[in-house]
Amino acid sequence: MIDKKKIFISKSRTFSMASFLFNKEKFEDITNLYFICRTLDDWTDTDRNEKIIELHDAIKNKKNHFILSEYQELSNKYGLSEEPLHLMVETMIQEQNHLSINNLDELISYCKGVAGTVGWMISPIIGVKNKLAYDHAIALGIAMQLTNIARDIYEDANNDRVYLPKEITGIQLTSSNILEMIESNYSKVMMFKKNLLNLAKDYYIKGEQGFKYIPIRERFVIKWASLMYYNIGVNILKNPHQYKYIKSTVPTLKRYKLLFLALFGKRIFD
Repeated sequence: MIDKKKIFISKSRTFSMASFLFNKEKFEDITNLYFICRTLDDWTDTDRNEKIIELHDAIKNKKNHFILSEYQELSNKYGLSEEPLHLMVETMIQEQNHLSINNLDELISYCKGVAGTVGWMISPIIGVKNKLAYDHAIALGIAMQLTNIARDIYEDANNDRVYLPKEITGIQLTSSNILEMIESNYSKVMMFKKNLLNLAKDYYIKGEQGFKYIPIRERFVIKWASLMYYNIGVNILKNPHQYKYIKSTVPTLKRYKLLFLALFGKRIFD
């Protein structure tokens, strides 16, 4: 039997840490949603095209599939729309087919498909009733994915993946260009990271504007998780060479300090 809780805690250290503030039922349901999203992400990262294609076919032709069964349980309980799951799968199909991001609109569309959809799906589970909140939840997911892209430039280039449009870099780059630039002109790569993180901040702020729609207890969870993610980018900007090859992380002590900001801060992304 799959241990979904173990997967959640080991694979999502930031959000799973914050999620312990949920009550038991909500934690279990968030864990189930994470399992769905993580499974799709793993299929994409390991180039298991057939798995994503099989799920896509099941969606189109209304066939049985264990992912759809898992999602239907949550949908029956919380009224989750099928649209974000379908968009996530469509975006991952594109990524498997060597997605090319040529401009900023395509970058944001990609981020919405793989991460904004998560915020969209989580919203009903955490008690959001007003659908005006969904755009803010999507924005928060986009912000986190932009942070991921800035954090993972080296790793992605090593895997022949580039998520940097010309508006961020000034020129169209290949993975080989990026790897060479990391070695010979890292200050320029840092400029790309800074551009991404500045864009991410705009989306974090838009996400923050939607916190008012979230019930108080759940709001603190989302604020804390968002702050931890936001500080991944802060670390990159403060210590650029430390994170030249390795991923930026937020130390445990810092995470608990951010909890106080989540609890008492009025504007948390200043």
